Amino acid sequence: MLSALNSLKTTILTQLCLLVMAGMMLINGAMIKLSERDMIEATANLGGVVLQAIEQRVAPELANQEDFVRFPERAVELKVEISRLLKAGGFTDALIVDREGSKSIGIVARDEFDAGLIPAARDALASREGRKTFQGTTWGVIWLSHETIQLSAPLYHRGSLQGAMAISAPLSPVYEDLRKSQRIALVYLLLNTVLLVIFGTHLLSRTVIKPIRNLLKITESFREGESLSLATDSATNEIGRLHRSLTMMLTRLEENRAELRQNVLSLERANEDLRTAQTSLIRSEKLNCVGRLAAGVAHEVGNPIGIVLGYVGLMRRAELTEADRLEYAGRIESEVTRISRIIRQLLDFSRPIQGNKERVSVHRMIHDAVEIMALQPMVRHMEMKTSLAATQDMVLVDPGQFKQVLLNIIINAADALSDNGSSGGRLTISTHSNEREVELRLTDNGPGIPEQEIPKIFDPFYTSKEPGKGTGLGLSVCHSIVEGWGGKIRGESVQGKGASIVFTVPLCGEGREP
Repeated sequence: MLSALNSLKTTILTQLCLLVMAGMMLINGAMIKLSERDMIEATANLGGVVLQAIEQRVAPELANQEDFVRFPERAVELKVEISRLLKAGGFTDALIVDREGSKSIGIVARDEFDAGLIPAARDALASREGRKTFQGTTWGVIWLSHETIQLSAPLYHRGSLQGAMAISAPLSPVYEDLRKSQRIALVYLLLNTVLLVIFGTHLLSRTVIKPIRNLLKITESFREGESLSLATDSATNEIGRLHRSLTMMLTRLEENRAELRQNVLSLERANEDLRTAQTSLIRSEKLNCVGRLAAGVAHEVGNPIGIVLGYVGLMRRAELTEADRLEYAGRIESEVTRISRIIRQLLDFSRPIQGNKERVSVHRMIHDAVEIMALQPMVRHMEMKTSLAATQDMVLVDPGQFKQVLLNIIINAADALSDNGSSGGRLTISTHSNEREVELRLTDNGPGIPEQEIPKIFDPFYTSKEPGKGTGLGLSVCHSIVEGWGGKIRGESVQGKGASIVFTVPLCGEGREP
């Protein structure tokens, strides 16, 4: 839950108030600058009136300059009158020069003002035009401004130039008046801000915050499987559009979720059908393998049976001694035991696969597979060798499936060596292991597999055998079984030098998960 300080309402109001206050301050600054300009202009206009009044009083005296110089008390009277005019106009300093630019009368508060007024008066005398200049820098209202204003003008009497004068006034009274009005403006600014916060809070809550909170409440309370109950928002602004978009989105989400559930059920049924088909395929290929093995077993069992029948015929002779009978019975028992072992191995392999994984030894499975195949006529033309170098060989697999993988690969190798017509065929079964998995490599010295065909050997129904000699499903089934254990299988070959089928199975030793 958001705190009040981090809420959207507080953030919007704070930023809005800051923006409005900044805007009002800028406007206030502009108004102050305009007011300052107007007040200085008014001071300059008033100074023009003061200059005209002084001109009317002093110009005639300057025309009669000898009397003016001869009677200095006249200068004192003029200073008094000029001071009265200056005070009436808000000016404090004045300076009058004669036609030659010499100082005639000076009324200054400080010497630096006298030094500043003389150039202004002489400039007006030379140009015969009035001037307005500013002197000094001081702190105004909210920034640095001019300290004083200076006005100068030529003095004429009956159209004749008699001299010039300059007056100055401090601008600090102007700034002081503006500061007083600024305090009032700040009070209004504060009141406006407070009113904005009050009314802005109400308007924002009604038009923005409340609808957004409703949307948040809907999204936070929405749970999977619940029915949607969204109130209709008739607003035409962005909030209303957002509300309607959320309504449509949640509705589509619920529809998509229902569709997803249906798809999941369909996928589960498809996976179940796929598992059934895969099991049937493995069983079918196993039966095909069993059939080929059974033919070899039938041939292999025929020899012991012939031997047994021969010894039975011998035992029927009356002239046999007891020792001969015991010897013949032992040989019959040995051959029957051999037949029983062959049939038991075939029955163990042909037993239906339950799919139950057990912790078994890879090396033990290899020995069993070699023992089964050793009785088959199809491998009489090749030598089977083992090189079991794996230091760890315990895996979690279905034993029947493991034997099926080995036998399928051995039978493929036997067929390849038989097609090659070589009497020196050899199949080597080797193992290696690391910390995670055990690797089995079955390598023959047959004709090999063309390089472009290697990626296809695990495809269903791919076979290089003649029609009727293979289904093309053996290696495909092996690929499916090995990947089901979490392992990998691949083919390697150098054409003309042999081929290898290599597959890995995760180890299941102590402290290790398969």
